[in-house]
Amino acid sequence: MNNLPQDPKPEMSRQSKAAHAELERALSMHFDGNKAGALKSLRNALRQDPALADQPLANNLAREITGLPASEALKSVVNDQVNKDLIHSAKAERQETPTMQRQRNMLMVLAVLLVVFIGLCAWMAGSGAFEVYLDAIRITQLQSQKGNLDGYDYYLAVPKGLAPDNGWPMVVVFHGYGGNGEQVLPLAKTFNDAGAVFVAPTLGEYRPNPGNGPLEPVSRILTEIGNQYPIQSRGAILLGHSQGGSFAYRFSVYYPGQVAGVVTAGAPEFDGIYPKRNIPYIFTWGELDGLQQFVLPMVYPIQNQGFNVRTYIVPDVGHELSQYAIDQTLILLEQP
Repeated sequence: MNNLPQDPKPEMSRQSKAAHAELERALSMHFDGNKAGALKSLRNALRQDPALADQPLANNLAREITGLPASEALKSVVNDQVNKDLIHSAKAERQETPTMQRQRNMLMVLAVLLVVFIGLCAWMAGSGAFEVYLDAIRITQLQSQKGNLDGYDYYLAVPKGLAPDNGWPMVVVFHGYGGNGEQVLPLAKTFNDAGAVFVAPTLGEYRPNPGNGPLEPVSRILTEIGNQYPIQSRGAILLGHSQGGSFAYRFSVYYPGQVAGVVTAGAPEFDGIYPKRNIPYIFTWGELDGLQQFVLPMVYPIQNQGFNVRTYIVPDVGHELSQYAIDQTLILLEQP
């Protein structure tokens, strides 16, 4: 049964929803390095719904893409001529090198890779690391399972051996906007070695967005896994990258009984709603990400209410799922 709290936001018009979807595409393309595409999508979003100009996410994105002060960034995006110049400049930055230069660069890269490969093989053969590598492949092949529920795929990896008396802990990793669970599947071994069941759903663009997204399907996936395997009753530890981090927080609010802790990496926003349980929350951003200065003001009210929320800026890291965030998730696994 859907026990979601009533969303206090008014129903959005179809045009407003389309504008928000366009804004999400702009954010995704910006993270992928496609500045020209991001500029076009942001301009389209603002044309469809000028009210977006009053939202921090649109302002911050315009500032990140253009490199201009906040007071000028949005004006530049909506100005046709200036936007055209910015797009032209962005395309020039991504323009491919001439064919001959690409071929020479490719040959140089291949030569370097060949030398590195030969040296790596020699080192692995002498150190026994090659066998460790093969063992990691075997674990992934034998124990990674792909399931589907309510039309959503998810990857599942279970530790070797028998479960503890109180069951296995569970880690659920949420990919970034537009991604899939396979992208985070390499983390399966890390969490299996720590004695945890690993789950990685494929949620794409977390639609409906705006909206609550696929909250109910994820809840049913976790319930289904709990019916198949002995899982600790305290709930799962959630680790979310980018939009997956925003979704992880939202899921913990609406389904608090299924969550024991949340770690995020580069979350672009947080809903203005408070947790139902005082579980550990660890919100992280890379120092080079640029989002944290705009998102942290959304976190302070949650902290001021006395919830167990910690923030950390990871040095020399951009918009990525950092090792620090992974380590914090492992630490939460060890807590009772």
